[in-house]
Amino acid sequence: MNLSRSHSAKQEISLLLGFFIVTILFRFWTFFQSGLDWDESLYMLVSQSMLDGKIPYVEVWDNKPVGIYLLYLLSFSIFGKSVFAIRFLSCIAVAVTSYILYRIGLLFGKNGQLIGVIAGLIYIMAILKNEGTAANTEIFFVPFVAAAYYLSFANATRQTQPNPSAQRWRYLSIGLLLGIGFVIKYVVIYDLTAMLLLTVRLHRTSESSRHLTALADLAVLLAGFLLPFLLMASFFFCTGQFAEFFYANFTANKIRNLDRAFSLQVAIGALIAQLRLNFPLWLCFGLTLTPLLKKSPPERRMVGLLLLWIIIPLAGIFLTFKVRLYAHYFLPILPPLSLVLAFALVQIFAKLQGQMPSLRQYLPLILAMMLLTGFYGASSFKQSAKFAYFSWVKGIPHYEDKAAETAAYLQTQITQDDYIYVADDDPVIYFLTDAKIPTRYAYPFFLIGDNLPKVAGVNPTQELAAVIAKQPLYVVMAVPSKEAAHNKSFYDELKAWLKRDYRLEHSDDQVQLYRRKA
Repeated sequence: MNLSRSHSAKQEISLLLGFFIVTILFRFWTFFQSGLDWDESLYMLVSQSMLDGKIPYVEVWDNKPVGIYLLYLLSFSIFGKSVFAIRFLSCIAVAVTSYILYRIGLLFGKNGQLIGVIAGLIYIMAILKNEGTAANTEIFFVPFVAAAYYLSFANATRQTQPNPSAQRWRYLSIGLLLGIGFVIKYVVIYDLTAMLLLTVRLHRTSESSRHLTALADLAVLLAGFLLPFLLMASFFFCTGQFAEFFYANFTANKIRNLDRAFSLQVAIGALIAQLRLNFPLWLCFGLTLTPLLKKSPPERRMVGLLLLWIIIPLAGIFLTFKVRLYAHYFLPILPPLSLVLAFALVQIFAKLQGQMPSLRQYLPLILAMMLLTGFYGASSFKQSAKFAYFSWVKGIPHYEDKAAETAAYLQTQITQDDYIYVADDDPVIYFLTDAKIPTRYAYPFFLIGDNLPKVAGVNPTQELAAVIAKQPLYVVMAVPSKEAAHNKSFYDELKAWLKRDYRLEHSDDQVQLYRRKA
């Protein structure tokens, strides 16, 4: 038995477990909230329908690849069909990403272990500022993408030429990891672009490489990348639902993103917002590019690789999401930015080594991490303490969780055969009540939004007529209403229907519940 190898494995597992515990501490308050993001609620509904044997896009419509629904489905199968399962799965994804950042940090060589640990901790904190508390697609594809970058960076920093057979398997693994990320969200195509460029550069700078070898490695990488998508497309082809799959994944996203004009004002505004949210990351990103920090050749190489990871996906974000740039769209560039910040901190404080006692020399670094924890985590810790106190000590059910409170009330009033209609409130109410959904467009903005009805290919007033025909027992309305000029005709029809067939059973400052008169 190799004791050193066993000891190393225990260290790695302990580190991963440590990242997971820290992640739980920072995200603890999210376990008390049913609805953090309506997108997340929609993924729950699609996955719930899959548990019932339904095919995505048919029973409940959305325009995301199936990877996110499969992850939710896996979580429901292991941890039970609950919001807790999704929160737990997101903690696992964040912790795994942090561990991968630790492994990438090791590639820096000197002080690499410290860089990796700090980068992992920074990532756990930084995502909180970027709407990273919800279990969005970015949380789940980032671990796969980060693992692909790790394999590629390890290849780029290798001092000796690898075995050709082992190299093929490495490129296949990189492609598969990116391919899995791609079927969770299609923006991973930009990471593929970065990986292809890096592969070409490595072969061009290697004297022993030939053009045929380079083409073979690129072909293997692309084959691995395409495999998950081809399996996904083949499933829908075999089930006779390929047209639904194609529209949701390509036509709808073309209408939503590619057909929109690029807005420089929106891009600049989103970038400024990111600089404010994460100014420690961006400040050190700028410092690392200057000669203020003297870097050895291995460190310069690693910083250059991280720049590739930052710049190309960042450009892809601006090119894809032209009209609305939500904060969580920028989550994929936080891992390399976390590594840059960790590298900058360690570079600065490493100069103190030898100038003061061994324990004291780490005090400035500890202080810096405490400041970052306060900047990123103070709000989360406050939220966790508040929810724990009012939920456990005071015994208040569904404290500040209006969706869960509404669902709990509705569960006492409806049967499994009843429809409810969540007109413009969080669709997680459907998930929590297990009520029947009167429309496959369960995400309200597919009917009440400005561009999203066009994306979904639905006529809102016609769909409302189909909902009315099913005579939902309850209609749930948000307060204040999401009514706006672009959906006035829809709301006029909705209000007339409610006035004619329903009575207001409950109203407060957040929700109105209408019950059918009959």
